[in-house]
Amino acid sequence: MGGQTTTTQSTSQQSQTAPWAATQPQLKSLLGNLNNYNTAVTPQQSAAASALQSTAANLPGFGGQIANTANTLLSGGGANYGNVLSGA
Repeated sequence: MGGQTTTTQSTSQQSQTAPWAATQPQLKSLLGNLNNYNTAVTPQQSAAASALQSTAANLPGFGGQIANTANTLLSGGGANYGNVLSGA
């Protein structure tokens, strides 16, 4: 009846300053295998990049027209689009 209760609590903390150390051998092996691959740009890749640049350079610039139209409409001018959806 007059018993005694004892509670013991222990904590453990681990700190690791190089968590990647376990993966280093695998990464070194992988990078070593990459030496066998040619990573230079191929003629097809170069042609594709040139085609993209050429196409992008020839796109029309609508920014000014869009800004002017938006400014006109927001200031109350321009075409009257009221009742456009009234029959829908």
